[in-house]
Amino acid sequence: MRSLFSQDYYFVRGPGMRWFVFILVIGGGFFLTEGMYWLALLLAGLAVLTVIFSRMMVFKKHRRLFLACIISLLLTITVFAQGLFFKVVWIPSSSMEETLLPGDNVLISKHPGGFPHIRRNEVVVFRHHLEGEDQSFFIKRCVGLPGDTLVIRDGRVSINGKELAEPVLSKRLYRVWSANPGQIDHIAGSRGIDVWRRYFKGKTIESVSMILTDKQKSLIGRAAGIDSVRADTGQNDPALWVEPKDKLFRWTIDNFGPLVIPRKELQIPLNRRNFLIYRRTIEELESGKLEEKKGHYYLEGKKTETYTFRRNYYFMMGDNRSLSNDSRYWGFVPEEEITGKAGLIIFSRDSTGFRWNRFLKIIQ
Repeated sequence: MRSLFSQDYYFVRGPGMRWFVFILVIGGGFFLTEGMYWLALLLAGLAVLTVIFSRMMVFKKHRRLFLACIISLLLTITVFAQGLFFKVVWIPSSSMEETLLPGDNVLISKHPGGFPHIRRNEVVVFRHHLEGEDQSFFIKRCVGLPGDTLVIRDGRVSINGKELAEPVLSKRLYRVWSANPGQIDHIAGSRGIDVWRRYFKGKTIESVSMILTDKQKSLIGRAAGIDSVRADTGQNDPALWVEPKDKLFRWTIDNFGPLVIPRKELQIPLNRRNFLIYRRTIEELESGKLEEKKGHYYLEGKKTETYTFRRNYYFMMGDNRSLSNDSRYWGFVPEEEITGKAGLIIFSRDSTGFRWNRFLKIIQ
């Protein structure tokens, strides 16, 4: 029998194998800490099978048979797990820029029966039957958990009175002024940034709007000739109001709340404010008809002064805060509708070809 550390066995019993197993273990540990338990289990199983295979390889007589068996087993496990425990989804829109770009192919960890433990700021996949078809899915960031009180002021999110840390690559709309507005296009173009809208005073450009990350905002703000860069939160125009579209609230995507996110068994008093905020959730997500008649409230025809929620709900937002169709428009996401967590960009393509800088990129 040849030495186990001879040239032929360098990979299967030497440093090559050890490094391969080490990478699998590290990957499994990452997915475990991110709550993607089935992916962690899959990598752990692959590491164990790899070690077993490396020891079987000692018997050269059966090497090909063992190799065929292990490969067949891994393919079977992968196909089975792909349908039940994980899947790959293609990103079609810009609502999660710059965290996720159109053309990204993202690995999603699934959990049969829904995810029981969602953490704030995780990127998740979910269905929402109030928005889109039954088979459509959304991928957004979870910013609010059941029982949280959410407020948005000038585009910044606060949870339970504390400002929420912004995702590193989130972006929003800014207004840019310059003494020489004509040069803004050149400044933006030289930094790979698109101008979203131009504002004119007569026939002269007065300022422009750009959708920027914090890093891009700093780059533009430091450029010669730029006077100021300020968040563009728009006017409180009734045409821009989001649900509930009522003068009692005047909520927009940039100024919103305070709003309590329902949790299971949370009891709220029924008054005009709560009726307007929660009626759609109660009627369409909890199957209870809620009516207001002369200042009194009726649930399924019976007069009541309170309502107790039956489910846990979450509040989702896209990282492209100014251009995302999310909970600010259509409300809460029931816990049971969350079908997966996003952990890894496997690969990405756009009209110019393969994006190598996004290959196997961890989602922050």
